[in-house]
Amino acid sequence: MNTTCEVAKAPSATATVPPDAPALERLRAFGLAYVEFAAQRPGIYRVLFMTKLREGVPMPAPGAPPGADEGVDTFNDLLALVSACLPNGPDPFIQSAYMWAGLHGFVALSQTIPAFPWPSAHDYIERMIEVHVGSCAGLSRAA
Repeated sequence: MNTTCEVAKAPSATATVPPDAPALERLRAFGLAYVEFAAQRPGIYRVLFMTKLREGVPMPAPGAPPGADEGVDTFNDLLALVSACLPNGPDPFIQSAYMWAGLHGFVALSQTIPAFPWPSAHDYIERMIEVHVGSCAGLSRAA
C-alpha cells in the first residue's frame, strides 16, 4: 500500500504482499492490516475511527484528496483496491463503504465483546470480500 496512513504500518499483514500483487490479494492484506492495526493500537484506532467527527473534519467522498485526514486516506486506500477488483462492477465507493463498515463492525465488536466466538480475522475478511467484492466480480469463494 502506498500511503502514510497508520493502518498501512501494520507490518505482518502487508509485508508479504508486493505492491504489484493482484488487487484481490492486496485487498485481503488491507483487511488484515486494518484488523491488526486495531488490535495492536486500540487507542489510536478508537481516536481515528470511533470518535464523533467534528465540524470541518474531512469526510470520505468520491474523489476526496489524500493527506487531509488519516481516516479519509484509509478509506481512499480501500476504495482504490475495491475499484481495482471491480473495474466493470457496481459503484466501488458503495462497495468500499460496505467493506469498511463490515471491517469496523468486526473490530469494534471484537474489542467490546471479546468472549464472543468470533470467526478468525482471516475468515471474516474472506467472507466480506466474497459478499461485497467477489460476488460482484464473479469470483468464487477462496479456500
